[in-house]
Amino acid sequence: MEIRHLRLVKTVAETKNLTKASRQLFLSQSALSHQLREIESTYKTQVFVRAKKQMLLTQAGTRLLETANIVLQELEKTENDITKLNGEEEGLLRLSTMCYTCYHWLSPTLKKYKQKYPNVQIEILPEATYSTLEYLLNGTLDIALSSEKIDDPNLSFSPLFEDELLVVVSPNSPLAQRRRFLPKDFEGHNFIKCDIPDVHSDILNNYFKPNQVKPKKIIHLRLTEAIIEMVKAEMGISVLSKWSVQQYLDRGELAGIPLAKMDKRTWYAVTLKNLKEPKYQTDFIETLKTEISI
Repeated sequence: MEIRHLRLVKTVAETKNLTKASRQLFLSQSALSHQLREIESTYKTQVFVRAKKQMLLTQAGTRLLETANIVLQELEKTENDITKLNGEEEGLLRLSTMCYTCYHWLSPTLKKYKQKYPNVQIEILPEATYSTLEYLLNGTLDIALSSEKIDDPNLSFSPLFEDELLVVVSPNSPLAQRRRFLPKDFEGHNFIKCDIPDVHSDILNNYFKPNQVKPKKIIHLRLTEAIIEMVKAEMGISVLSKWSVQQYLDRGELAGIPLAKMDKRTWYAVTLKNLKEPKYQTDFIETLKTEISI
């Protein structure tokens, strides 16, 4: 059974006439008759019966029509969806940010972006937070925000901004008075970190290990918001990107102290290199560059 056979059954059932059906399907009547014989030969049953100069469905034909309606409707929906996805002004963007589950920075970006692309749907995939590049490579994400740049020929990295890592503490903590945080200053304090694999942790690999930092205890949490609440409650300290906690610093809910011996990091919008990007995706990345303020 092929799609053309299903279209034949549906059209003949609607017109009740082979000649009218052939016109709608842009086929000759003999070609349509040949297709009908193919169906009846395959299933060894009659699909239509001629009565009062009309083509009427048999029981087998009625069952085929039920399938035809379902399949052809789904096919039409799929074709429409694909057309939208390939469009320039309508589609779906799936996003996730490496390590961080906070998206307060997204609001000003969306406000400006939606003025130009009101029909683009933005979907955030929190489950991809701790494996953003893997999700991107398997086709589950369209854009990954990452500070990790790996050598992969399938990925394209577009620089967005630079930021620094800050030690965040409660403003009531004596540590909040420090101008600079040294490696030895972590000793005796609980360290709260994002629950990502150690191999992907900048702070562990590029700061703790080289400087032999040994906190009192390392606590792993999956939600950035939970880390912030723990720090505010003076249950530990953490190291987070400045852009991710800027609103808490501005409101005086956290104190941020620069890390000694730690360079700034570049954040990238990562996409698949060999996939043609729709204009609404490239424009979203450009909007991110101008709207995310550090």
